[in-house]
Amino acid sequence: MFFELNNEYKIIKNQYKKNSTIVIDNGTYEIKAGYIGSEPQIIFKNHFYKEPDGIKFNGQREKNRYSPFFNDMIAGFHCLEENLDQCFDYLKVKNCQNLIITDAIYSPTKKELLKFLFEVYRFQKIQIGVDAIYSYLYNKQDPNCIIISLSHSASYVYLMLNGKIADVYKLCYGGKLACKYLNNILKYKFKEQYRLF
Repeated sequence: MFFELNNEYKIIKNQYKKNSTIVIDNGTYEIKAGYIGSEPQIIFKNHFYKEPDGIKFNGQREKNRYSPFFNDMIAGFHCLEENLDQCFDYLKVKNCQNLIITDAIYSPTKKELLKFLFEVYRFQKIQIGVDAIYSYLYNKQDPNCIIISLSHSASYVYLMLNGKIADVYKLCYGGKLACKYLNNILKYKFKEQYRLF
């Protein structure tokens, strides 16, 4: 028995209809972007590879991998700019007015993110939100509930009372660490079989 993680880099591109508002789900694992009112038009892993002959969005060498995130916090704005440029290039954005983008709740770099987006891309209106809360508002059935958001680098628990956030708990354990943990368990459990691969 051998457990293999699919680490293939894919870019999914779908047809789109232009609009005045762009929505970007800026996740720590993958980025999804598109015009409001439809499915994401471009989806790819939220990192790139720097090679001597330029920047590539596909590759296998981890040593040249650059990501805009440190854990779940945006720290590399130059990396974020490369990824957003790829999104805007595919969406053929010339002069878009509005942007909706996701970020972690209570992110200490929110002000820097706003400044970066206004200065570099010149949007007229920008809304920064939390993907789990957007999902709650879209699927809202009960104003009093608990939302559990499992992401790539962290997990969040939101306590909602009367439709408002009453409390937030963050666990620094996400899908990335869960995969590493599972891989290590299987590696130690099946040592002999693992050596064959």
